[in-house]
Amino acid sequence: MIGTIVLVMIFSVLATLSVANRRWLMFGLLLVGGFPMTMLMPHETFFGFYPGGAYLFVILAALAIALLFRFPTLLGHSVRSSGFLAFLLYSLFSLLWTPDIGHGLRMLMKLASPFIVLIAMQTFLEDERDLRIAGWMVLACCLGVSALAVINTVGHGILGAGVDDPYFLRKNFLTPPTMSPANYSFLASSGALLALAGWLGSRRPIWLVVFLLLAVCVFWAFTRIAMAGFVMATGVLIFLLSRHMAVKLIFPIVIGIAFFTSFFFVDSFRARMFKSEKVEAGMVMTTDLKLLDKLVFTSGRALIWHRVNEKFFHQAPMAGKGVGSVDAWLERNMNSTRLHSEYLRIVSDTGLVGLSLYLLALAQFFARLIAQYRRNTDPVVRKYAALALAGLMFYSITLATDNSLNYISEFGLYVYAFLAFAFTAAGVRASRPETARRKVFTVAPAASGL
Repeated sequence: MIGTIVLVMIFSVLATLSVANRRWLMFGLLLVGGFPMTMLMPHETFFGFYPGGAYLFVILAALAIALLFRFPTLLGHSVRSSGFLAFLLYSLFSLLWTPDIGHGLRMLMKLASPFIVLIAMQTFLEDERDLRIAGWMVLACCLGVSALAVINTVGHGILGAGVDDPYFLRKNFLTPPTMSPANYSFLASSGALLALAGWLGSRRPIWLVVFLLLAVCVFWAFTRIAMAGFVMATGVLIFLLSRHMAVKLIFPIVIGIAFFTSFFFVDSFRARMFKSEKVEAGMVMTTDLKLLDKLVFTSGRALIWHRVNEKFFHQAPMAGKGVGSVDAWLERNMNSTRLHSEYLRIVSDTGLVGLSLYLLALAQFFARLIAQYRRNTDPVVRKYAALALAGLMFYSITLATDNSLNYISEFGLYVYAFLAFAFTAAGVRASRPETARRKVFTVAPAASGL
């Protein structure tokens, strides 16, 4: 009952903003999107949805109401992201042969949600001031959830256990109540990348402090794919935004090598990564991929991947077995929908056709951002393009071994918001007279940082 009241209150606020002030609806979503809402109602369900799914439905309903007021703009932004739209339409078409319509519709909601966020943010964030406020909301969310995580972990679960059980707390992995270290570390990484972009753009110490705090949280959560993606995304940001060529080239290489070697020379990293203390870098580099599971600790992922591959991709390689089919099978046989590889999930559901469309959609975003970065000289525009590139790279890396499509409000929302920030900044630049562009965009980095 309490959970229902909470959801109704949240929807009432969001629905009011979707009519009265759609800019503040965007700010509100960035502020509370990553909050572990399940901690307020851990044992309730809503028409078959757990609190996280019901919360996402509330967010999407508010966005749908808001977008109805700007339908022509919605169409224009959708066409410019035609690759992702094509993937969504093909996924919708695959409902014709999916064995479970219910799980198919749920999976479609997961796939479409980040895209809807992207379109909404592009539509309602209109100028540089909006982008600054949006950035502050992201950092406020990340720091607030991180504070909950520290209190919960140091207090040995004083605010509640992890997403399934107290396992993560026993290992002292940083995690807020009702969240796993994975989705929390993805959220913290998003805020850290935003803070690093702010520091590289303005050199204001406060942004470096925020970056370092959130970076510590990312490594404290100790999720391997999050740490790997974060290191690579940090290297991308430094390479694109640093003012000195030596730093551009040397620092990303140094942090990459240091992170890679830590798994062989730091005991805690080695124990998390490998099944034996005798594993060396040369063994990993030369071992056949089919035998890599004998060396690397995969937490049961390899077995699930093998079974899903045999059940789905081998039987329907081109078209897949229909969107949602993997989730339905996992829930019946594993009592969970966590496959820990979104690329495998997409190719199993929609086949090589669907995976190709999805990869082309990501490639289209990368191409647009790279073109935007190279064609603009305005530092703020380049900063947002670099941030979006780093965030999208981080997201693409995590799709390989985690459930990133499930982490919509904690992760996908922020990565696609960064895309919207970049596209909006470029649009503002293009629409301003040259003198106004100079006045706004050359002063902004030193004045705002974000």
